[in-house]
Amino acid sequence: MQTEIYTLQKEANHYDIRLIPDTAARQIMHNGDTIKYYIEIIAKNSFKGRMSLFCNGLSENDFAYCFYQDGQKIGTIVTDIQTIPCALTLELTALRADLKRHQFNLESLNYWEDGSAPMKTVELYVKVISRGQSGIHLECETDYINKGDSSLIYGAILPPLENKTVTLSIVDEDQELKTKTLVTEMGGKFYDDTLLSSLNMGFYTLKASWTDETSNNQESDPITIFVDREQSSLTLLRKGNDIIEMDETITLLGQITPELPYQSIELAIISPESDHYTQTLITDETGHFQITDSFCDTKGIWRFNANWKGNSQIMHCESNELPIHVGVPGKVIILGAGMKNDQNRYWETTKNLTTLIYEYFKDSGFTD
Repeated sequence: MQTEIYTLQKEANHYDIRLIPDTAARQIMHNGDTIKYYIEIIAKNSFKGRMSLFCNGLSENDFAYCFYQDGQKIGTIVTDIQTIPCALTLELTALRADLKRHQFNLESLNYWEDGSAPMKTVELYVKVISRGQSGIHLECETDYINKGDSSLIYGAILPPLENKTVTLSIVDEDQELKTKTLVTEMGGKFYDDTLLSSLNMGFYTLKASWTDETSNNQESDPITIFVDREQSSLTLLRKGNDIIEMDETITLLGQITPELPYQSIELAIISPESDHYTQTLITDETGHFQITDSFCDTKGIWRFNANWKGNSQIMHCESNELPIHVGVPGKVIILGAGMKNDQNRYWETTKNLTTLIYEYFKDSGFTD
């Protein structure tokens, strides 16, 4: 009879999948073209078992795809991957696909002798365009960004010629124009990942154009982009040991990014009995703040977090919660055990109770 010990591990048997396309303007192709995705699988924590990969959402009449490892063709399904990390290549060929944006999924499964982790899905997109006589196509990874951030702009000209000049133009709500010139690469593709980072808040219209071999100006369809307020972040830390005594003086410190001077930071303090208190702190010239006080007058887990309300140019932000143990050792071991079989109807109950206990201590300020 098999006995299984069920232990709670926050990220047990998890892994990451990273995909790197072979070109920056990777999501645009014609029927007959092939693009590659380089796949890297990285284990996290106590990875065990094996893995398999496959794609879905691709019609075999429209697309063909195949996985490769170390230059060797594997097929449309990869199974029995045991050595992690590993690297593979996915080749995708458009056959007779409709001229539109297509979505498909890369699916991966981590499994072992008596179980498996949840299926992981990575969404991929590709735009199939016509092989017309002349023209230009433009795409942007997102139509919403925060001020100071950027997004990849990419496209292709027709015919797909190399070393041709493409002009990106972006117009704001006041009709002020900003331009940037690019040079096409192999396949007539072009890209830019810096233009949008210089924009202020507001709506913008983005276009691309080029002059073809017959001196005709070709212009893409416009794309509307919205630039929102700049993002911010807030940290909150504590000097000293993990466990303190009642009425002991502690020092809390933090910083707001970007470095904003003389800003009001609200410090929220929550007692073990869930009583809420607040104090207002002011950042210095470099966005730092600090306070030293004896906040904690009862035993238990006290929680602190900092909040900044934002302004017309920068979004509000909140720090992670900072738990402080007062007169309470901070270690708990949770273990649930039993016979795992179809007749043991208490097994699922044991697992559920163990999970609930874990979540209770997690909410009480204990860390993994």
